[in-house]
Formats: sequence, structure tokens, C-alpha cells
Amino acid sequence: MDILFECGNCGKHCCVGADAVGRTFPCPDCGQTVLAPEPVLVFPCPACAAVYSCPESLGGATFFCPACEEKMSIPETSILICSACGVNMKLDADFYDELDGRKLECPECGETLPVPARPRTQKAHSGPHPPGFGNKTLRLDTILESIPQADQLRDGSCPFCGHAVEAYGAKSYTCSHCSRQITMTAPTIKRGDLLEE
Repeated sequence: MDILFECGNCGKHCCVGADAVGRTFPCPDCGQTVLAPEPVLVFPCPACAAVYSCPESLGGATFFCPACEEKMSIPETSILICSACGVNMKLDADFYDELDGRKLECPECGETLPVPARPRTQKAHSGPHPPGFGNKTLRLDTILESIPQADQLRDGSCPFCGHAVEAYGAKSYTCSHCSRQITMTAPTIKRGDLLEE
């Protein structure tokens, strides 16, 4: 998903890829340094259905779609279009935050639609520990294998926010969305073992 934004100096319309959030670039027209902002709105181009994101300040502005070069008006709220029935669904920022990267059922036809994750600034970290280490750490012991949080983690989802987790070692995971470090410690008793007195 590309990000649309304007040069603060000359107003030139700019477009960068999702991985460029938080980086600076020289404006192609005036040469002034511009920052690729973290977007709030997500919407498709009405002509070609390419999905874009932009800061909230551009709601109502007119841009040319970088993919098809058709003129498009940026909506005031995020919009999803059902691929099955074509209904437009407007999602305010708070509701989109809850659904970000998950799935939504179309209210008209019941089709399950993926909600595109908004591009975020990559948090730089240094040292041996992943982001979130030390301030949001939870330990789940594999002795509790049947608890839903461990099952969610085994499926690749964060037990707190439901977003995808990244493996950071054999039994350690990090959620890129909520920055939690989740560690599965070595079991003391495995499922099915008998305790001897």
C-alpha cells in the first residue's frame, strides 16, 4: 500500500511505498526535505481499485492516482470496498485501529474482507533484545499448553491484540503491533506425564 502526501513547502503531491514511513526525501519539485508521514486514512482508487493511505489532513483533497493517473478525491474517512458486492464501507479512525490487519464481514453480502494494515514507522532498536523487551514482557509456561493464549501464539497470533507475531529465537516471540515480548519457557511437566510422590 503506497502513501500519498504533500510537500509542506511547495504542495507537490508525493507517493512512497509503505516501508518508507518515517523516512525523509528531497521533494522532486523544490528539493526541500519532506518526511513520509504515518498514514491514518486507507482508501481505494475509484477507477483502478489500487489501495492507498494518507494522513488525515488530506481528507477531501484531490490527487491523481499514481497507478492509473485518474483524478481522485481523497475521502474524509477510511473506505473498504467489498470485492463481492461492491458496497462501500466507511470506517472511522478508531474502528479502523481495532480492525487494522484483521478481517471484516460485509454487512450486505456476508463476504469476509481483509482490512489492510496501515503502514507504520519502523521502530529502530539496538542491542540483543527485540522491541518491547523489559517493559511489556509476559511469560507463558508450556505446562499450560491448553490455555487459549498459548494456542493463539502457536497459530502465529499475539494473544493480546491478535496481530501476527515474529519469532525471536526458539521459544520467544515479538508482536510488532503492541510491542509485547512473549516467551514460552521450558516445560516442567509435559501433558500426559504422571506426578510421582
